[in-house]
Amino acid sequence: MTVQVRISPSHYVWILLPAAISSWLLIELLLFVVQQPVSTVTAVHASAALIAVILGAVALSSRKGCLLHRVSGYCWVALLTGVAISSFWLRTVHWFPGGFGPIHILSVYTLICLVSGVTAARRHRVKTHRSIMLLTHWGLLGAGVFTLLPHRLMGVIAWGG
Repeated sequence: MTVQVRISPSHYVWILLPAAISSWLLIELLLFVVQQPVSTVTAVHASAALIAVILGAVALSSRKGCLLHRVSGYCWVALLTGVAISSFWLRTVHWFPGGFGPIHILSVYTLICLVSGVTAARRHRVKTHRSIMLLTHWGLLGAGVFTLLPHRLMGVIAWGG
């Protein structure tokens, strides 16, 4: 079932601008990883998150229900699942037992949202699916903003070490 949702041109800026920034950061990350030792988990986690931002833009800007929307959406879900799961091996803030921090609560919430969003789509609950996936994508972008802090890996890459 194909659903046509109208998106105003001004909304495309908020969809495509993060994708353009992520494309640049992905190239910078790959160049950084070649020159500096970075753990495999960190490199995979950051790369998957950046690619997810790009694929999220494709899914959000394509016609709903078409093949491009579905394929990019399923790839986006797979990437975000990998990002959420890989975050459990990244423990830099020791606020909770085991070295976990508040971001890990967001990772659990993300996994729940991904399952709920895919389930809603498969049951043709379009409004529920749209709301959950938009919320999840905005959560990804919000988490991405915090990675740009100067002491974080993406901050070092974006602003210089």
